[in-house]
Amino acid sequence: MKVNNRSASIRAMELLAPTGASLRQVRRVLDAGADAIYFGVRPPQKNQGRLSLLTSVVEFDFNTGLRAVEEIHRRGKRAYVTLNAYYSDDKLAQTLEVAKDLINAGIDAFIVADCGLAAALAPIKGEAELHLSILGRSTNHESAAFWRDLGVSRIIVDRVLPLRDIMAIKEKGQVEVEVFVYGSNCFNHHGLCRLSSYMNGFMCLAPCMESYRIEGMENAGPTPFRSVPLNAYEDLPLMHRAGIDALKIEGRQKSPAAISTLVSIFKNGIDALDRGESLPEVSDQKHFHKAPLTWSGMYRGIHIAHNSINQEKGLKYILRLFEDYVSYGSLKFLIDREFKPISRCYQRDTPTLFTWVSVSA
Repeated sequence: MKVNNRSASIRAMELLAPTGASLRQVRRVLDAGADAIYFGVRPPQKNQGRLSLLTSVVEFDFNTGLRAVEEIHRRGKRAYVTLNAYYSDDKLAQTLEVAKDLINAGIDAFIVADCGLAAALAPIKGEAELHLSILGRSTNHESAAFWRDLGVSRIIVDRVLPLRDIMAIKEKGQVEVEVFVYGSNCFNHHGLCRLSSYMNGFMCLAPCMESYRIEGMENAGPTPFRSVPLNAYEDLPLMHRAGIDALKIEGRQKSPAAISTLVSIFKNGIDALDRGESLPEVSDQKHFHKAPLTWSGMYRGIHIAHNSINQEKGLKYILRLFEDYVSYGSLKFLIDREFKPISRCYQRDTPTLFTWVSVSA
């Protein structure tokens, strides 16, 4: 059954949350107060491969994804689907067929990165919106205007942009802006990781979370790539006053408990600001960590990139992240990956700058 939710009222500043491949998780995140939910879907035919950046372990099979859209609309909220990969000609045609079925189901927005896909979707999307993924890398208002002319109505901005640049994109580019407020913080260009592709055959399987030794620099520690997670909760009043359109929590691979906790915290903060009250204080707790374990991005225009790289050398930090954030399905996927033959690609006879150190050694 198609349920259209575009007439439903939403918050002045939308709170957008992720979900993995579970309708139970969808309901839990909605109960916590999310205004919109984004997720990935697998194509109906298995040989079509992936439609978005992340591995299929956190994506709905196609029919269950359609049920997720119905469930979200039934609760008066909005449903966004990630189509944020880059596509060859044959894959583009397959992706468009999937997109047409989602449009018929009443999807509210597609999160895209490929300008070819955006151009192809624009004349057929109906009332669905196009949101530019962070992978589209729009970092100025001229770029935003280019994407707007392709049919994009919202730009998901990079966390390395100060608020003044974000507002220039919104006002001069004449688009909505969406800002990450909690999640990972990529050491490289967000999501486009050739190190991961070299090791695993996937663009982003977080090799930055592995332990390494740097040849000739034994005192450098085993974590030269690991970035400190993002937490911009304290910047909510600044974003609220500026008129940011949407706040995004990252982590389709995270556990339902983690996502629902974060949604509840940020929802309470937005509600307080909407009432003209001060931002509620939140203590450091499981699933919600503050400085020095997190950084707040560069939204205040303070260049603190050096604080975004983790210097901790122990295993405790990694284990705590697994316990707090990673869902069972994602953890099983990572374990299976390590024990399959593909893991041998870490051990090479040819000299390389980095030597992988197994945490199980």
